[in-house]
Amino acid sequence: MFEKLFGRKKSIQRAIVKSLIISVLLVILLTFLEFHIFVKPPINMGFAGGIFYIIQKGALFTILNIILISGILMKINTKTMLQPITQLNEATKKVTSRRL
Repeated sequence: MFEKLFGRKKSIQRAIVKSLIISVLLVILLTFLEFHIFVKPPINMGFAGGIFYIIQKGALFTILNIILISGILMKINTKTMLQPITQLNEATKKVTSRRL
Protein backbone atom coordinates (compact mmCIF):
# COMPACT_ATOMS: atom_id res chain seq x y z
CA MET A 1 0.00 0.00 0.00
CA PHE A 2 2.74 2.46 1.01
CA GLU A 3 4.86 1.70 -2.06
CA LYS A 4 1.86 2.05 -4.38
CA LEU A 5 1.25 5.57 -3.10
CA PHE A 6 4.79 6.82 -2.67
CA GLY A 7 6.82 4.54 -4.93
CA ARG A 8 9.97 2.62 -4.18
CA LYS A 9 12.86 4.13 -2.26
CA LYS A 10 14.98 6.50 -4.35
CA SER A 11 12.43 6.48 -7.18
CA ILE A 12 11.35 9.53 -9.12
CA GLN A 13 7.75 8.95 -8.03
CA ARG A 14 8.71 9.11 -4.36
CA ALA A 15 10.74 12.28 -4.92
CA ILE A 16 7.82 13.97 -6.65
CA VAL A 17 5.29 12.92 -3.98
CA LYS A 18 7.66 14.07 -1.25
CA SER A 19 8.16 17.46 -2.88
CA LEU A 20 4.39 17.82 -3.34
CA ILE A 21 3.80 17.20 0.37
CA ILE A 22 6.59 19.60 1.31
CA SER A 23 5.24 22.29 -1.02
CA VAL A 24 1.71 22.07 0.38
CA LEU A 25 3.00 22.29 3.94
CA LEU A 26 5.28 25.22 3.08
CA VAL A 27 2.49 27.14 1.38
CA ILE A 28 0.22 26.66 4.40
CA LEU A 29 2.94 27.63 6.88
CA LEU A 30 4.21 30.66 4.97
CA THR A 31 0.71 31.95 4.27
CA PHE A 32 -0.24 31.57 7.91
CA LEU A 33 2.89 33.42 9.09
CA GLU A 34 2.60 36.21 6.53
CA PHE A 35 -1.08 36.59 7.25
CA HIS A 36 -0.52 37.06 10.96
CA ILE A 37 2.44 39.39 10.48
CA PHE A 38 1.24 41.65 7.65
CA VAL A 39 -2.58 41.60 7.60
CA LYS A 40 -4.18 44.04 10.00
CA PRO A 41 -7.41 45.55 8.65
CA PRO A 42 -7.88 49.29 9.06
CA ILE A 43 -10.26 50.25 11.86
CA ASN A 44 -12.51 52.49 9.77
CA MET A 45 -13.49 49.81 7.19
CA GLY A 46 -16.31 48.26 9.17
CA PHE A 47 -17.06 44.56 9.52
CA ALA A 48 -17.81 43.68 5.87
CA GLY A 49 -14.98 45.80 4.50
CA GLY A 50 -12.57 44.28 7.01
CA ILE A 51 -13.56 40.74 6.02
CA PHE A 52 -13.09 41.48 2.31
CA TYR A 53 -9.72 43.10 3.06
CA ILE A 54 -8.57 40.03 5.00
CA ILE A 55 -9.75 37.62 2.28
CA GLN A 56 -8.08 39.68 -0.43
CA LYS A 57 -4.74 39.83 1.38
CA GLY A 58 -4.90 36.15 2.33
CA ALA A 59 -5.53 35.15 -1.27
CA LEU A 60 -2.69 37.37 -2.46
CA PHE A 61 -0.20 35.83 -0.03
CA THR A 62 -1.37 32.31 -0.91
CA ILE A 63 -0.95 32.88 -4.65
CA LEU A 64 2.49 34.44 -4.22
CA ASN A 65 3.62 31.56 -2.00
CA ILE A 66 2.35 28.97 -4.47
CA ILE A 67 4.22 30.62 -7.34
CA LEU A 68 7.45 30.95 -5.34
CA ILE A 69 7.49 27.45 -3.88
CA SER A 70 6.35 25.70 -7.06
CA GLY A 71 9.10 27.44 -9.03
CA ILE A 72 11.77 26.31 -6.57
CA LEU A 73 10.46 22.75 -6.40
CA MET A 74 10.11 22.49 -10.18
CA LYS A 75 13.80 23.31 -10.51
CA ILE A 76 14.73 20.68 -7.90
CA ASN A 77 12.43 18.03 -9.41
CA THR A 78 13.68 18.66 -12.92
CA LYS A 79 17.23 18.09 -11.76
CA THR A 80 16.15 14.89 -9.95
CA MET A 81 14.28 13.53 -12.96
CA LEU A 82 17.00 14.36 -15.47
CA GLN A 83 19.83 12.80 -13.45
CA PRO A 84 19.22 9.19 -14.67
CA ILE A 85 18.95 10.41 -18.27
CA THR A 86 22.22 12.30 -17.92
CA GLN A 87 23.93 9.23 -16.47
CA LEU A 88 22.60 7.08 -19.31
CA ASN A 89 23.84 9.62 -21.86
CA GLU A 90 27.32 9.67 -20.31
CA ALA A 91 27.48 5.88 -20.24
CA THR A 92 26.43 5.74 -23.89
CA LYS A 93 29.19 8.18 -24.82
CA LYS A 94 31.76 6.03 -22.99
CA VAL A 95 30.62 2.89 -24.80
CA THR A 96 30.73 4.55 -28.20
CA SER A 97 34.18 6.05 -27.54
CA ARG A 98 35.57 2.57 -26.72
CA ARG A 99 34.28 1.14 -29.99
CA LEU A 100 36.04 3.71 -32.13
